[in-house]
Amino acid sequence: MTAADYETQIKQLIGGDHLDEAISLLEILESVLLDSKEEQLREVKMLKAERLFEKRKYRESMDLFTEVSAPPERVIRLFPKVIAGDLSICDTAASDSTDSGGVADGSDAGSRAGSPECEACSTGAEPITPKKSGTPPPLNWKPPTPIPKKLNRANPETSSIRNISLTKKVGDASSIFSFGGGKSHVDDDAASIAVKHTETIPDGPPVLEGPELEKAADQLSAHLNDTRQALSKYFHSDGTLRGDPANIISNASSTSSTNRDPFEASFLAAGKPLDKSSEAYAERTEKLLTAARLIDTTLFKIYIITRPGLVGPFVRIQKHGDPEVFSEKLRELGKFTELIDFLYQRELHREALELLLQFGKGPEDERAPSLCGPRRTIAYLQSLKANHIDLILEFSQWPLEADPSFGMEIFTADSENAESLPRSKVVEYLQSRSTSFAIQYLEHVIHELGDQTPEFHTRLIWLYLSTLKQMPDSAHHSEKLLTFLTASKQYRSEKVLGWLPREDPAFYEARAIVLRNMGQHKAALEIYVFKLHDHVKAEEYPPSPSSPPLPVLTNNRYCKRTHLTSPTTPTIYHTLLTLYLRPPPPHTPHLAPALTLLSRHGARLEASETLALIPEETTMASLEPYFQSRIRTANSKASAERLTAMLRKSYLVDVQDRLLKEQGVAVVVGEERSCGVCHKRLGASVLWRLAR
Repeated sequence: MTAADYETQIKQLIGGDHLDEAISLLEILESVLLDSKEEQLREVKMLKAERLFEKRKYRESMDLFTEVSAPPERVIRLFPKVIAGDLSICDTAASDSTDSGGVADGSDAGSRAGSPECEACSTGAEPITPKKSGTPPPLNWKPPTPIPKKLNRANPETSSIRNISLTKKVGDASSIFSFGGGKSHVDDDAASIAVKHTETIPDGPPVLEGPELEKAADQLSAHLNDTRQALSKYFHSDGTLRGDPANIISNASSTSSTNRDPFEASFLAAGKPLDKSSEAYAERTEKLLTAARLIDTTLFKIYIITRPGLVGPFVRIQKHGDPEVFSEKLRELGKFTELIDFLYQRELHREALELLLQFGKGPEDERAPSLCGPRRTIAYLQSLKANHIDLILEFSQWPLEADPSFGMEIFTADSENAESLPRSKVVEYLQSRSTSFAIQYLEHVIHELGDQTPEFHTRLIWLYLSTLKQMPDSAHHSEKLLTFLTASKQYRSEKVLGWLPREDPAFYEARAIVLRNMGQHKAALEIYVFKLHDHVKAEEYPPSPSSPPLPVLTNNRYCKRTHLTSPTTPTIYHTLLTLYLRPPPPHTPHLAPALTLLSRHGARLEASETLALIPEETTMASLEPYFQSRIRTANSKASAERLTAMLRKSYLVDVQDRLLKEQGVAVVVGEERSCGVCHKRLGASVLWRLAR
């Protein structure tokens, strides 16, 4: 009748399945009386939760698992393989129970004791993955987190909880409860009582199927969602770790064992400081990622069974699910749209694009009608960032062939992703596919995005010229070329001039525009006057289209435009007049356009130089508009100068009047006068008076 120590009492209560009494005793006792009280209490509660699960009290079981923050694999292993996969111990335990006829007698004690699944189920020890001959473990499987075994630190003469639990189940009379340090033994009657008590509890997890499985899985999903929420503080929104979990663990969990969060406590060595080594850091991060992967994958399997409508939304928000499991299940269910979302979310872009290619180019599939055609592929490519440029170029080929106008939206859409693509690489690729694709992209980049890169401007001109050489009669491309040559100032003029044929009349005007941009006005005007024989264009610049791609001056006269843009070059009109009246051989003078030029812009020319160019046989009557223009300009200038002089005199009188008024103001400062701000006497101080 020797009194047993508390550790032994707790072991015996657990061994007899008196879990509520064990929990009550642990909660009453002080921490100093037990070794690792919190861990023991947590372990007993998890054992109780397993017993509740065996009794099909799923909600109470999951609530208790949630309360103690049980490791996810500890809970998931209670379910069949359709949910738990290789972690499941249900099928093996059930088959063992069936083979033994549901009676735990001594005849099958050896087989039961040797079964790792039965042992794990009955004692709550770490789950052991069932071994299957010829079937390798899945690639994503990792050994589950071991369950603390602090309960075994009691009197070394007493047996462990695991041994006691097994003794209870197999009825081994030789391994019995011990009191007083294990010196006395229980007789056969006591052993039979223990067997009878065991028979009242279902042996191992129930075989779940049909509505019963849905009921249990629904409670499991609630528990896993709570655990998932607890894990969220360790991850960024994109699923990446925030850093070392040790830096995120709450202060209470890392300093006081009584206030530890049970899940956080699993990272801590009992009674020791948190290990900051690289090996410990790698272990902590791997543990977190493994738990997150297991939770997301299990929730996905649960939703397939219980709530198929949540599969799509969950696929889009989860961050750590096993890609192999998700891909296999979604293919089996024919949920290819959700599969595309999952592959995109996990950045498995090549697999997603290959699947879109399969559905897009193939016949319409009733399982995924939205994936047929190029539109879904185009939308997917538009969502990729610039670092996936190789994939974008590779898989944009067939959408461009199927629907060129819509396919170009991959590169020309009004989106940040499209604008951030490496433009040189895109131009090279599109030019290799089609000249029209490259032209369309460069026009978008230059006109809409305002790119001023000289290489792009020069490349666009070269593409225009290539198209014109293939289609000489294309007025549309010819107009585009002339407009762009006029508006752009970024292209390489020397290089473009070398591309333009000298003696081809179709490119005379283009050469004139390029020469003008190079500052060679005389050569440009010679083309208008002597090759194009167009005196209007010699004075007027080619008219711009209704919607110019780049801003141009409203006044399109060649010489006037040049004069306005280059005011330091006032001789542009004199150059044109010289070409009219003193042309190089073998050209003859053009008096009529020269007189028209004088009547419009003669005032801008030096009179002496102009009159020296006019032929002697020219009549005064023909020069009358020129003289009128000169006189009118001189009178206008004189009138403006007189008006300016009168305004200045009026302003001077006004200023003098204000000065006299200000000088006539007097202020008397007496001996008692003080400052209104500092209240000091003014006396003989120097004063400033501000005039209003």
